[in-house]
Amino acid sequence: MQQCNLFISIPFVVGNADWDTAPTYANVASSVKRSYLNAVLAEMRGFAEDAPLLEIASVTFGTGSMSTIPEADMRDFLCEIGRIFPIAPATTVHAGFDPGLLSVGQANDLRAFGVPCLEFRYFTSDFAEADILGVPSGETEMKKTSVLLEQMGLDRIVMQVALGINGQTKASLEKTLRTALRSAVDGFELVPLREGWLCAQGDDDAAQLFEHATVWLDAHGFRPTTPTRFMRAGADDPYHENLYAPIGEEDGPATLSFGPSTISVFDGLLWSNIGDIDRYIRESANPEAITEQVVELDEAASARRRELDTLYRKAADRLGFKERLRYRRVFERLLKSV
Repeated sequence: MQQCNLFISIPFVVGNADWDTAPTYANVASSVKRSYLNAVLAEMRGFAEDAPLLEIASVTFGTGSMSTIPEADMRDFLCEIGRIFPIAPATTVHAGFDPGLLSVGQANDLRAFGVPCLEFRYFTSDFAEADILGVPSGETEMKKTSVLLEQMGLDRIVMQVALGINGQTKASLEKTLRTALRSAVDGFELVPLREGWLCAQGDDDAAQLFEHATVWLDAHGFRPTTPTRFMRAGADDPYHENLYAPIGEEDGPATLSFGPSTISVFDGLLWSNIGDIDRYIRESANPEAITEQVVELDEAASARRRELDTLYRKAADRLGFKERLRYRRVFERLLKSV
């Protein structure tokens, strides 16, 4: 059995798409989202023959927010994934939501699919900062969600906190972290804003905020597991933790990723998907049309992956705060040499 992590890109967000992550899209019509989910399933069916030989270690719905997917569509989507891949009841399922926008039905569907670990786009508890972002206060909305989580016994949570909001200070950032810290929180992700959007302070000030947050998180028992993620011991999800690990090694399970702008490492190959979401929807059943690049993981490429993996896991020791803020670009440049 080949151990494998699944990553499914949900590139849609509530509010603005201002985060320095993989491409995301706001204010997308429900019909387009439904077409996108069908396209992801079409890509997945290309691996149906190999699926029975896979041990699915984790499933991650990432990039954007599952809050953007209607409840009925999400249920059908999860059921179809379960028909294609052998998802065991104990499989950890990571999914991002917005505070206040997790329904009882969505929570039940995720729990039927696996063991939920929920990430919330909490961003800020400061009302002025929330106004700048064009979102409700994370704390006000999270109070509603916390009641649901407690009633349903969902106690694995990661909070996403924004860095670089115009006017953000060390005091306001620390208040957000302190307010977001609930007993069920396993970790935090510090999410940088895109350059030229809302980060009027610039990278230097954002790096100082990053450093301040790092000190606070360390004092509260959260250790860096990636350049921007901080977890309690053993809490991070396998997809993020093994993002650059080479295949075929004890600490490097395979990764199958679905959707645009994703990277997979499987069966001795590394490949990336195109970033054009419209083309992806049109051509998802045609691997040649949606694949941007394919690299054979020979000895030299695997050695390079090991170097990247070491740098990624030890980023706190080897990268400056500005580099960690923009680590995706740093690693994209390095990946081109693989």
